[in-house]
Amino acid sequence: MAAKEPATIDDGIPEPGIEPGASAETMLVTTDSFEEYEQEMSNSIDDRQMKESTTSTISKIQEDVQDIPTTPTTSNTRELEKTAALDDSELDDVTQRLGQSGIDSDPLRCKAWLAQKKHVFILSQAGKPIYSRYSSEDKLVTVMGVMQALVSFVQAGSDMIRSVHAGDTNFVFVVKGPLILVAVSKTLESVPQLTLQLTYVYNQIISVLTQSQLTRVYDQRRNFDLRRLLTGSERLIDHLLNFMDREPAFFLGAIKCLPLLPSMRTSITQTVIQICGKIKKIVEKLRRTNCLEAINESMNKPSIKTVDIGLPEIRHVLYKCRSTAQFWSPGFQPPYTTDEEIERLLGLYQCLHHRLHSPNRPLKLIFHKLEKETMLAWVTLGFELYVTFEPLVTKPDAIEAVSKLLKWIKKEEERLFILNSPTF
Repeated sequence: MAAKEPATIDDGIPEPGIEPGASAETMLVTTDSFEEYEQEMSNSIDDRQMKESTTSTISKIQEDVQDIPTTPTTSNTRELEKTAALDDSELDDVTQRLGQSGIDSDPLRCKAWLAQKKHVFILSQAGKPIYSRYSSEDKLVTVMGVMQALVSFVQAGSDMIRSVHAGDTNFVFVVKGPLILVAVSKTLESVPQLTLQLTYVYNQIISVLTQSQLTRVYDQRRNFDLRRLLTGSERLIDHLLNFMDREPAFFLGAIKCLPLLPSMRTSITQTVIQICGKIKKIVEKLRRTNCLEAINESMNKPSIKTVDIGLPEIRHVLYKCRSTAQFWSPGFQPPYTTDEEIERLLGLYQCLHHRLHSPNRPLKLIFHKLEKETMLAWVTLGFELYVTFEPLVTKPDAIEAVSKLLKWIKKEEERLFILNSPTF
């Protein structure tokens, strides 16, 4: 049975004076960080009128999402792992089969469709289907009608539905103006993390249509079929959802920088500042100064692995510098070499992230032994650290490895992070 060790391990880890990746200058950092986002969602909305709730900002709309325990245990992790994710080729095959006639024309009777670990649906407040991740939305009119009825029923009581939990499945709702976005998930992601993903999807729609156009269309015709304006954009939403399943930047609220030598990064920055806005001239100068070659070389070079830096007991790492909203992670190595294993690992990271930033009971450090790995999560004022160890690692060895890791990141920070803030 998995058990979390007492949160005293940080007593043995020397925290750097200035966290790796921090900038000596003031830098522009993205607003609405995950921590602020979850904190705002924990506030009460009892005194908020429904009209305000359906037209307010991202943070206001997402208030009061209920926190649920998500620290993975050996038993529930094993249970969730039984539902294996399909790879890209299988997903393409599923999509093709769902479009065929016969029994598969009804997704609710198709085993492949039902086996998907996370569905996303978009519909209008009038119940008009707009998007479905794994099948034609026209075949799900009845399902989306039920979703719209749930939202309307709760709204009638001057409230807003946030989530429904049934067994190992979470139904998460986001109401944004005239649109309703729903995620049905059997993954390890928390309600706030799913809510954040739905918000990204909504922002993708807004980037195509604009907020004013969306509002105007539904003010004029409540039953308008938005698919007419989104034709061709479905692929963008598909790619965004697939990217969020494999990219920790979204739940970390940070970006990953391309590793470059400090001198090369400085040269690129100066070139962009000098020729700002003239793309062709920027490319020409980058080519002349060999910067373009350095960029291509870094992009094509295999990512460094923890074994390459002398830390074989560490399988994988996520390190985030909080002051600059940048993160670093090494390349994946065995056993995380398949899409299924990578998504499972990211799911464990998401569980740890949610527990660290839980608005009801935030934690500073988690040391957690699982069947296949041992996980450590540590948050300080300056950084967040998520480390995956071999399953039999001891606490002293984990402490020593983390200390070495932080020293290495500090030594390489100029290559791994952007440490200055150029003015354009």
